[in-house]
Amino acid sequence: MNAIGSTPSFALMRSFADWEARFRAFYTLKPHPAFTQVADVTAPFDEKLPSPIAPVEMTLEEIETMLVFVEGIEPANLGAPLNSR
Repeated sequence: MNAIGSTPSFALMRSFADWEARFRAFYTLKPHPAFTQVADVTAPFDEKLPSPIAPVEMTLEEIETMLVFVEGIEPANLGAPLNSR
């Protein structure tokens, strides 16, 4: 309940047909590249364009662990199918 209002919850995102692809590649989707670093995957931030916030630093193993966690979350039931774009 303390999230950014424009950010969907994990339960809501689990309702998307492509939830796994979105979580697997979240660090490539806006706005995440501006503040997320994945060890041995993403390039370091340009010194002239530093992260606007404290960077989120992860490994591919941690992303896999996150996927296992999210897979265990019950998808949100909003009473009708979602149109996720």
